[in-house]
Amino acid sequence: MRKYFYFRDVGDEDHDDDVSASITIPVSDITGVVPTAITTLDVYYKTNDATVPNATGGTGAGTGKVSLTCTRGKLIEVMAEIASHANSTKPANSGLIIMGDAATTGFGGEAQSSFFFSNNVTANTIT
Repeated sequence: MRKYFYFRDVGDEDHDDDVSASITIPVSDITGVVPTAITTLDVYYKTNDATVPNATGGTGAGTGKVSLTCTRGKLIEVMAEIASHANSTKPANSGLIIMGDAATTGFGGEAQSSFFFSNNVTANTIT
């Protein structure tokens, strides 16, 4: 079964209306996880979709990126957790693994908690 990582970086589900707000990435398309700052990991993935943001700031074929804000000193642990989710043999919602959901306001305005796959991840940004 193919696995997919899901990320949402908007605070209100009512504003989740395009690929800059949420994205599902096939795990097989992830090309790297790279520390880029003391509290930042970038997850790079292949993209051929003309509507998907790529790492050069445009759209289309190339490499897309999701940046994760991490607890200082925990980058290695977070990278290990990403690898663990990617290699897990446990079924997860037909292959969909929610890695980050920043929405704290649900549809209709109700309050909800954000969710990240690791206690050491506090935010994600799709660029």
